[in-house]
Order: sequence, then structure tokens, then C-alpha cells
Amino acid sequence: MAILPYSFDNGQPMPWEYYPVAGGEDLYVGLGMAINDGQLERSATPTFISMREEAAPAAGTIIPVMRLTEGVVYEIPLESDCDGLQIGTCVGIADNGLTIAVGGEMMEIIGFDGEQAGDLCRCRIIGG
Repeated sequence: MAILPYSFDNGQPMPWEYYPVAGGEDLYVGLGMAINDGQLERSATPTFISMREEAAPAAGTIIPVMRLTEGVVYEIPLESDCDGLQIGTCVGIADNGLTIAVGGEMMEIIGFDGEQAGDLCRCRIIGG
């Protein structure tokens, strides 16, 4: 379960960027992260996704990340069951940084495979 790029509007994947992590937490490919005090941390309002998997790296370890941006469709699993899910539903990233929670305002669902926890949704960043 993770936030992963599904398709790119121009067909070109986003370049990786490299930043230090705060450390102490396990990293997963597709983990939503944001910079806080100059270091990456797990976040429910991410601006990046981790492109590295590692058990509790030390603070300051430089890791590759991909910036969350418009022009990319992301595939993200549902955090919990969601009866009545519809295309156009606004969602946010759950506190775990790996799944979506209905009711946020960060992304819009443009397609989905089901309404049960773990089912995949395809989403775009809202706004600019």
C-alpha cells in the first residue's frame, strides 16, 4: 500500500530529488513525506513520496523522493471501506502517509477499483 505514480500527462516521469530524512521511522516506496525543519518526515499533507525502502534510517540520511504534482495520476489504496464512493470525490492522505482517507481536499478521485479498504483509487492533485 502506497502512493504511486500511475500515469504522467506528458509521458515523462518526474525526476527524483534528494533530501535528508528526520530518521527513526521505517521508509517505504510511495510513503507520503513533507519537509519539516529541513528534513523529510511522514506526512498526511505530503509534497513528496519516498522512492526508497529502509528500516529506520539514521537522521540526515539522504534519500530519493518524487515530488507530488499536477499532471500526474497517482494510484493509492483506500484506508477504510467507503460505501458510495464516486468519481469526483475529494480525498486526503491518511496519517499513515500510505493510503487515502475520504473527506480531505488534496486530491480528486478520477477512477477506482472498489470501495473496500485496500482497493485502489486513481487520483489527481487538486488546484495549483
